Amino acid sequence: MGIKKYIRFKALIILFILIFFPLVSSAVINVPNPDGLFTSTDMNTIIGRLANFVIGAIGILGIMFLVWGAILYVTSAGNEDQIEKAKDTLRYAVIGLFVAGFAYGIEVILFSLFSAGI
Repeated sequence: MGIKKYIRFKALIILFILIFFPLVSSAVINVPNPDGLFTSTDMNTIIGRLANFVIGAIGILGIMFLVWGAILYVTSAGNEDQIEKAKDTLRYAVIGLFVAGFAYGIEVILFSLFSAGI
């Protein structure tokens, strides 16, 4: 590995740490019931918690793949195969984030309709 690639890689890692870790440490997690996911007997609550968990996991995976695609793109060094792989990873990560966002929107709409008694 050349010195320029090494310095670029270290700078990317430092940038990732400086941006990502403060965001994670400042996240406020509101846990209404620490005993578990299925302690409630209300079906709407159980489905809502499970859907929020799945959508959150998809969002986290989408962000992780977005970062991975960016790392692949930065470290491709002009290799066309690596650039295409990085672009595909970025494309699919963005599509996954849009799907997670739409799923969350649909969940909010459906739960508001069902909780209103319609």
